[in-house]
Amino acid sequence: MAFQPNTKGPQYKEKTETYYIHGRRKQRTVVRMLCECSNHAERVTGDLVYPERPELYRKLFFLCLRCNRYVGCHAGSGIPMGTLANQEVRRLRATAHQWFDRLWRDHGYTRGAAYHAMKVAVGVRHIGWEQEEGCKAVTEWAKAEIVRCQMKEPA
Repeated sequence: MAFQPNTKGPQYKEKTETYYIHGRRKQRTVVRMLCECSNHAERVTGDLVYPERPELYRKLFFLCLRCNRYVGCHAGSGIPMGTLANQEVRRLRATAHQWFDRLWRDHGYTRGAAYHAMKVAVGVRHIGWEQEEGCKAVTEWAKAEIVRCQMKEPA
């Protein structure tokens, strides 16, 4: 079966819960993501995900306590940056981003143009939405595109 990029993005739900503390009515927004293991991942702070990295303690993550998949959240909004991922997928995403980021940092692409080229060439809109196959496809495309750019650049 051919590679099919994820076009839906992270699936999460927000709901408002009402609770009472010291006789006062309070409300809070609860955000949950459904994990591949059918468990609901909870939004947590970085001290649970990276206890050895104090600089990440205040960053938000979605974490599945059953299977340990997690994903970081955008600062300020708490919206997930991608889909929940295990250690191998997180490693592949980091590798894909390293190669992809070289295109727009070192080889004349603007960031927007690099994302557009990736979408046209591979069908991937966001690396954080992808699993193993999508990350590998982005890495291979970015490596080939860097070689192509280097061949065009004057020595």
